[in-house]
Amino acid sequence: MNKPRLHQFLSKTGIFKSKKDLVFAVKNSEIKINGKVITNIDYQFNPNKNKVYYNGKELSAVDKKVYLIVNKPVGFLSSRLTPKDLELGKKSIFSLFDKEKDNDKNLDEATKKTLFCIGRLDENSFGLIIVTNDGALGSLITRPESNITKTYEAVLEKPINSDDIKKIEKGVVIKLEENGVVSEYKTKPCRITLLDKNDCGAKNKIIGLTNKLSIEVTEGKKREVRRIFEAVSNKVKLLKRIGIGRIKLEELNIEEGSYMFVEKNFIVSKI
Repeated sequence: MNKPRLHQFLSKTGIFKSKKDLVFAVKNSEIKINGKVITNIDYQFNPNKNKVYYNGKELSAVDKKVYLIVNKPVGFLSSRLTPKDLELGKKSIFSLFDKEKDNDKNLDEATKKTLFCIGRLDENSFGLIIVTNDGALGSLITRPESNITKTYEAVLEKPINSDDIKKIEKGVVIKLEENGVVSEYKTKPCRITLLDKNDCGAKNKIIGLTNKLSIEVTEGKKREVRRIFEAVSNKVKLLKRIGIGRIKLEELNIEEGSYMFVEKNFIVSKI
């Protein structure tokens, strides 16, 4: 078996609220494996043959796998809240699971802390997102070679012409930023379909003349769809993810801000 890294194991225990918290615990010498302090978050080991302790308490990974499909609202982050986020009054998609619901009986507090989003939607985007604690599924969907189509509906600031559509569909150069370093990247070919602007069923209202379209991409760079249209001097005013592979949000009847439990096979069969 592939030996997991220490931070991967700790994230599955349901003890830590965020990766920052578990990294602090490791760096602060609060984690021991077989009695030895480990301060390297990338330390690899076999959890079946070694015992892990946090401040003297033995830890074990949450075995139960959970698969949720969420209709994310605008104004929610797809990540855990940092202290800065809390200061700014930000909201997290994970707060949606804090509500008492009949179907939450299988979602205990430890399990909730192991959940993560497969891919992300930025704070001002909304729609379909998969939440799970299954790392293997997350890797399957997000790795580039999987070539899984993600479909979005977008309302642009101004109408788009056929020349710009052709440019985008062939791939455009966008700017990506990682750890403060900006680099240029050419996007993979994609597909655009123009839609009737009156078809927009989103709750968000856009004032003025807009152009509505759908775009299908097979990669998921940070804010990629927004940057694609910026590359042709346009701007996305509204962005909704409506599909991942053959998982279609409109077919699931999930209200905005709600979610549903599904089986892993349901997701795998449709990607």
